[in-house]
Amino acid sequence: SKGATLTGSGEMQMRGFATALTAEAGSLITDGIYNFQDNGVEDGTGVSFGGKVKGSGDKNKLRIMVNDICSTDFYNDGSSFENCIVNVNSQKRTWFDARNLTLKNADFTVAGFGMGYYIDTLDMENSSLTVNKGSSWICRTGFTIQGAKESHVSNSKITVNAGTTAGISIGLPDETKKITFKDSTLELNNSGVGGLNINTGSVELINSTIISNGKKSGA
Repeated sequence: SKGATLTGSGEMQMRGFATALTAEAGSLITDGIYNFQDNGVEDGTGVSFGGKVKGSGDKNKLRIMVNDICSTDFYNDGSSFENCIVNVNSQKRTWFDARNLTLKNADFTVAGFGMGYYIDTLDMENSSLTVNKGSSWICRTGFTIQGAKESHVSNSKITVNAGTTAGISIGLPDETKKITFKDSTLELNNSGVGGLNINTGSVELINSTIISNGKKSGA
């Protein structure tokens, strides 16, 4: 609950719960190894992060591994992930409604989310974000940013391994807004069809690189 802290020097394992863990707004999850397996129900979520996930320093000290039956909307707009490694896989194909994502010195990997993984506002610093497809289907859209506020990515890497046409799509409701990638890399692994698709809004690349199936271009 609000004001509570979850931490430990060992490993916490939870398996087979309809909802294994709910971390409310104002809570803190810090150092420890957290392993969630086979939780959740269809169109539900095994874990829900509503507060801060923040390690004390070295991101290897805080590792969260989720391989649940379903992981719909597993974090809220007010959550943030710092000094940590987070890997979330939804075994059943599900969706993720566009929400803000804040990453700082974090490795964040997701898989199993509908036609694509949707983000509202993205703020990344010294982090990695990897979007993989589910185990038995193709995520055609890949990764989409569609926030009303401007997003900023610095010294980070975004990798999309989500299917033959999956890339990165930008669709901002305010066409005057932009997304800035600085000292960062965008890696798109697909059939060569999906790229960086800018529908509305603008993208600024500063000393950054786009890699498409091993071929590099920079700006």
